[in-house]
Amino acid sequence: MSGKAAKPLASQVKKLVEQRCDAEKLQLQQFASRFLCLLSPDITPPPSVLALNGILKSIAKINHPDSFPTLLALFNRFKRARHRHRGSVSPTVHTFGLVIDCCRRMGRVDLGYCVLGQSLREGCGVDTIMFGSLIKVLCAAKQLGDAAKVFAKMPLLGCRPDLIIYCTLIDAFCKCGKTKTGLELARRMAEEGSCCKPNVVTYNTLIHGFCREGEIAEARKVLHEMITARVKPNVITLNILIDGLCKNGDVKAAQKVFKEMPTYGVVPNLNTHNSLIDGLCKNGNSW
Repeated sequence: MSGKAAKPLASQVKKLVEQRCDAEKLQLQQFASRFLCLLSPDITPPPSVLALNGILKSIAKINHPDSFPTLLALFNRFKRARHRHRGSVSPTVHTFGLVIDCCRRMGRVDLGYCVLGQSLREGCGVDTIMFGSLIKVLCAAKQLGDAAKVFAKMPLLGCRPDLIIYCTLIDAFCKCGKTKTGLELARRMAEEGSCCKPNVVTYNTLIHGFCREGEIAEARKVLHEMITARVKPNVITLNILIDGLCKNGDVKAAQKVFKEMPTYGVVPNLNTHNSLIDGLCKNGNSW
């Protein structure tokens, strides 16, 4: 494409982006206006908290830089409005959950802690979704010590970790070179006999973590634990192991895993062959 032809195209793309941004800003303003209208003291009967939460949820979905600041500002108005409506209109645990998730997406751990504390002080309580959002933002910030502390407090406040929370923590530990800690957490998850048990994603994360750390023997042990737990490996599981073996110079073991794939009911794909070819070339081996 010539430079002359590229300029009009770039101009058109820019115009479309600006139009989209303007449309989202208008939508945001409309939602905010509707929310404030419902909070007016002149409104009778008092608005439904479900409707107010629905508007906040819609605002959170708008892809605009002002969405999250607007949501936080409306949340503060929501809290003040209960005095005008004699407590009939108050934020619920679902409201606080929406706000904590907003803090997570903004990367504001400090605000997340504040909102969680407000929910407890005001008697709304907490739920698993709120803890999940806070743990996600802590893991994203690599504050794993704090994430583990929040996780440990969940049972004390009547909340049980779900599969998403376990997997978030395990993934964070594996990415930070602490796969053994992630494995301990997965084993605890399995031993508790809760409704959430390690699944194929959990085991794949652990195998990948050990392979990345060069702990191939540990990765193979996890595969054995996975099979013992009656969790069927998939093509991703075996591709991770094959790639890890090749990168650690054990191409023969990788070839053996490749030949065993049909016994697991797994069909090799393009990634499988690419890993093997790359391993063979780098190690000067032939098939």
